[in-house]
Amino acid sequence: MYCVDALFMSSLTLMTEMDLCGLVSGL
Repeated sequence: MYCVDALFMSSLTLMTEMDLCGLVSGL
């Protein structure tokens, strides 16, 4: 998953793209 996908996911999960990008980077 990339930050671009995170932007899409953020709209569904109501999370910020930064939080998701940080999560993806952690994984």
